Formats: sequence, C-alpha cells, structure tokens
Amino acid sequence: MTEADIQVLIQNHLISFNRTVIFAEGKASLVEPFREGTDLVVSGLDSGTWSLWKERLQKTYENDSVIQIMDSQRRMMPVRLEAAGKEISVPRLLVIRPDQMKNKPSGRYSLEPLEEVMNTLLGEGGCPWDKAQTHKSLRTYFIQEVYEVIDAIDEGNPEHLQEELGDCLYQIIFHSALAEREGLFTLQDVVQGVVQKMKSRHPGIFRDNVGQVSDGAAKDKLSWEDRKNEAKNRKHLLDGVPKCLPSLLLACIIQKKVSSTEVRTTRNVHEISVDIQRSLTSCFKKVGDKCKDGTDNELGRLLFVFAAAVLDAGKDPELLLHEYCMEYIRMFTAWETEIQAKYSGAKLSGSQIRNLWAVHCRKKNATESEETPNGCEPRFI
Repeated sequence: MTEADIQVLIQNHLISFNRTVIFAEGKASLVEPFREGTDLVVSGLDSGTWSLWKERLQKTYENDSVIQIMDSQRRMMPVRLEAAGKEISVPRLLVIRPDQMKNKPSGRYSLEPLEEVMNTLLGEGGCPWDKAQTHKSLRTYFIQEVYEVIDAIDEGNPEHLQEELGDCLYQIIFHSALAEREGLFTLQDVVQGVVQKMKSRHPGIFRDNVGQVSDGAAKDKLSWEDRKNEAKNRKHLLDGVPKCLPSLLLACIIQKKVSSTEVRTTRNVHEISVDIQRSLTSCFKKVGDKCKDGTDNELGRLLFVFAAAVLDAGKDPELLLHEYCMEYIRMFTAWETEIQAKYSGAKLSGSQIRNLWAVHCRKKNATESEETPNGCEPRFI
C-alpha cells in the first residue's frame, strides 16, 4: 500500500480519525477478525487470496452487503457481494466495514447438530458406553485428543487439525451434557462464561472500562494477571497453576508467572552462565560425594535453572526440547536404516542395535573432541 492509496481512501471518507482501521496485506489478512466499529483495509491481493476473501465474505454476510474496492487506476467503487463473486477482477485494495454489512444468520455455526448426536447417545436406547461415562472416566480421552491436536499443528496439516479440533469440541459437548444432566451447568453457560471472561480480560478492546488501556506489553501482561487473580479470588501468584502438567511445561509456566510480577527480569548472558555453573557445581559435588540427601532436589533445581535460562534467552524450552526430540528420532532412524542395510544378511536384535549405536556415539564424540579441544561443542548422545 502506498501513500497515494491512503490519500484516495481519505478523499473517499474511508479513513477518518473517529474510526479504527486495521491495515492487512496478502494471505495473512485472512486471519483478521471482523469487529464492529473497526474497518479493515486489505492490500497485496492476488487471484488466490481474492478468491478466499470472496468466499469468506459470502459465508459471513448477505449477498446485498456492500464492500468498497479500489481498482488498478485507484478508483474507489462500492460493490455488492453478489457482484463481487461473479464479475469483479482482483482489486488493488479491499475495504470492509463490518458494522455496515448484513450478517448472515448465526445458525451456520450452530452446535445443535452435535448436541443432538450427544443427546441421542446419552438418551434412552443410546450407546451403553457413552451412558456409562463420567467426567473422571473421560479425563484420559480429553488429554489424548489435546495431544492429537498438537500433533496436527506440528504436522502443518489443516485437514488433520480440523478433524482433531472437532474431536476436542466433542469432548467439550460431552462434559457439558453430563454436567447438564447433573444439574451443574449447560453448554450455553460454558459459552457465555468464556465470552464474559475474555471481554473482562480485555477492557481496553471491548470498551467496558474506559481509561484502562495499558501503555505497554509488560503492563498488558501484568493487568491480565491481576484481572485473572481477582476474578478467581486467588491469594498467591502461583495459585491456579495446573499441577498435572508435564514437568518442563510446569517449570516454564512457573517461571513466566514469576517473571510477570517483575520479581525476575530478563538477565544477561553472564548472569545466566553464572547461575547454571553454580547449579552444576552444587549438583555434581553432591553426586560425587555420594550424598543422598538433597541430590534429587539439586538435580531438579538444575533442570529448573536450565528452563529459566532458555526462557531468558527468549525461547520456549518445551518447544525447543520437543523439536530436538523429533530431530533425534529422525537422526536415529536414518542411522538405523543405514545399519540395517549394511547388515542386510542378518536380523539385528534391539540389543545389538543399541550396542552399535553406543559405539557410533563414542566414535563421533571422540572426533568432535579432537576438532574442538576446548570442549565448547555439546556432546553427541
């Protein structure tokens, strides 16, 4: 988008000081939400992105809704969605004003079909297995579905992600249906609760509390924590941290919670190195002295300090460790494939493969030690 484009928008009263405008570009613009009172100006369109935009608009708004487009000659023109879908070529700019559009009935997002399936399964003549479930018995399945969503995200497969998100949604429907039968809450209570929560946590955006818009990322984060703790009536900063999380993720969340109060700020490399060295020295001294008391605690503290160091470097320890584990699996599998090809005439047992791997690692570490005599490179395991 150029300065000339902006001048045309101003001249056509499509940009003004009393309206919020979001400028977005290319395919990334498709993730921008439609908000009442917030105009959206999209540039960098190609035929593929324009086609996706038309599809999104026609799914959201009625055909007689009007959008504004700028053609290649920088001429602005209003266009009905119905015409945009058939006649209009790729525009230079697309301007959307959600509060001037006609929304389609929200029924297309209705959860009623899924609720009907759930009610049939739990009703008379329904599925015995489903009818026997409780919140507790479904716990493992919910955890499994969440991990499958993470796998789909890591794969970068949108079809798989859609499927797994549906499975997670089904779990939410299931728990809500059980709770409704117990007289605890309904699915509508779940929806209304999260809507109210998100609005109360973003007062500056939803204009519920004028004058509370934060003036920086740190204050935004702190005010979020304050509002959350107040709503939950929590007395301590680490109240509410799920105790059943995987340990590395738990350590990261604790570190971030403490950091958000500015008790611990981002440290420089020297401070991080000193902390890690101190923990290593203390830990291995106790191991070397065969001191049973406190050794486990020191080892745990060492891992905790490493997690903190990675966070201080601006990285996510959980994500980095997961990525390295995936790389390790690929590396080992490639090596194992080569070994099996080398010994194609014999069937190698698991024990033999592990022994060959140990030999391979010792040789590689010896080679790396010769190349880096100061020991600055990590050991190969």
